[in-house]
Amino acid sequence: MQIEKLARLIEQDDYDSWKELIKKSKEVKELVLGLYEGVKLPELTQVRFALEHKVPLEKIKVFAVPDFNSEQMREIRLGYENSLTDEQISMYLNAVYDWQQMSQIRHALQSGLSIKDVKLFASPEFDQYQMGQLRSAFAIGLEYLQVRVMANPKFCIWQMQEIRKGFESGLSVSDVESYAKENIYYTDMRDLRKALEQNSENTYKRALISLEQRQQSLIKLLSDKE
Repeated sequence: MQIEKLARLIEQDDYDSWKELIKKSKEVKELVLGLYEGVKLPELTQVRFALEHKVPLEKIKVFAVPDFNSEQMREIRLGYENSLTDEQISMYLNAVYDWQQMSQIRHALQSGLSIKDVKLFASPEFDQYQMGQLRSAFAIGLEYLQVRVMANPKFCIWQMQEIRKGFESGLSVSDVESYAKENIYYTDMRDLRKALEQNSENTYKRALISLEQRQQSLIKLLSDKE
């Protein structure tokens, strides 16, 4: 029954391509027929693409499993096709990542970032947009210690941008850390950053006082509601 189902799926996908691949290798035929129960056409198509791009069978068997959907399989396949190592691919070879997160990690590795650098954001705690911010920070030339200040999954992307802009303007790590706080809204981060960039102690103090006053007002408002 399973063989008949796979045969129908192969015919829907690209029968001529499959026929040539299966004819060339007994191993390929065994792989296709032994994939898994409930195989779907998109997943099967990813296997065919991998075979056509000469991805070794032992690599295909790593991702041709029920844990991954077709989009995730594509990201793993593209990693192999772009000559990423097993160690690099292992950084996102986990179904806990959606395909967009996998894509961010894969592109970071393909761009030449080291495993140490990518480990800063290769975590399911970061969504694809946060990963993108951190990857772009490396792309514009920020150093590891600078990007590490940004690498907090509790920061929204707008907060990350304000931290990055501080480093781009030449602020020190200690300066940026003074406003890189989870509880500081990104517009307040912007005001504090600009004060530091202007090297104005008075402007910085005014921005800090304004922030503290708003926080106290919010605390009072919440207390009154209770």
